[in-house]
Amino acid sequence: MPRIEWTLFALSYAVDQQSNSLSVFNVIEEIAVPPEVPEPSAPDQIVAVGPTFSLINMWARSEPEIPEERFVRVQVKVPDGRVAALTEFKLDLRGGQRSRTINTFKFLPFTGTGDYRFAIEVKSGEDTWQNVLEAILPVRRAPTPAEGVG
Repeated sequence: MPRIEWTLFALSYAVDQQSNSLSVFNVIEEIAVPPEVPEPSAPDQIVAVGPTFSLINMWARSEPEIPEERFVRVQVKVPDGRVAALTEFKLDLRGGQRSRTINTFKFLPFTGTGDYRFAIEVKSGEDTWQNVLEAILPVRRAPTPAEGVG
C-alpha cells in the first residue's frame, strides 16, 4: 500500500517543465470566510466559498523496488461528517519510487465553520477503501471591519 510522505493545502503552485521541481505558493493553514458570505439556510445546503485551492500530496511506494498502481479517492467531509465532495484518480508509482498528486478544488463546500476533513483513501480490494490520511483544514469566520483583526 503506498504511503503519503507529506501533504499540504496551497492557493497556487508551479512545476518546472525541465526539472519537474515543485514550487508551492501561499500555503493555507486555515480558511477565513468573509463576513458577507451568508450562513447556509438549511442543514443540507452548501455555499461555494472561494478561492480555488489545491491539496498537494507526495506519495511513496510501500516497497521501494516494487512498482505499484492504485486508485485513490479524496472525500471532503464538512464539520458534521457528511461527504460534500469526492474525487477519484489513479496513482501511478510504476515509473518511480515517488509521485506527487495535486487535487484542485474550485471552491470549498461551506456548510458552516469548523474542521473540514479531506479523507485520502486507497483502494485495497474490489470494493474496499483504506484510509491513508485525513488532512484537516480549519474554517472560521473572518472578523468584520468593525471587529478588526486581532
